[in-house]
Amino acid sequence: MKGFEPLIATVVLIIIAVAVAAMITNWQSWFLPSYSEQLANQSLSQLQCARAGLMLDNVTYNCSNLCLPGVNHVINATVRNTGDISLPIYKMYLENNAGQIFEFNLNTTLALDQTYDFTNTSSMSCFGINHSISRIALVTACPGMPSIFDGSIITWINC
Repeated sequence: MKGFEPLIATVVLIIIAVAVAAMITNWQSWFLPSYSEQLANQSLSQLQCARAGLMLDNVTYNCSNLCLPGVNHVINATVRNTGDISLPIYKMYLENNAGQIFEFNLNTTLALDQTYDFTNTSSMSCFGINHSISRIALVTACPGMPSIFDGSIITWINC
């Protein structure tokens, strides 16, 4: 049996090694800049979010004396930016004692020391909400920021 000549085998191995090195260099030049840019953006976001703060005040839920669907129920809340940066706030979630989640859109940006008075009128049933909210969560542009409040801050009206 005949095999490759040692010189030809060495040349083929060198060509394969150079091709693999070129592929790794090309991949590295594409991957590392985008990865380092992503890390830089995350670091900047974390630094900015360390200066963020929220307060939730005057939360009321009015059941209108009837918890049936079709009857208007109103939730009011005052969200206050207590931090040093403007902060986009996207949603507010109410979680009841059974783990059921109720979602409300806020979609606003609060400037420094600004308040936002949120009012939502809904004709959904207030069963599952009435006197059973354990937590209120605000979803912001700073996901690591503590933005979960105890449900006991809600004042129930006509429920």
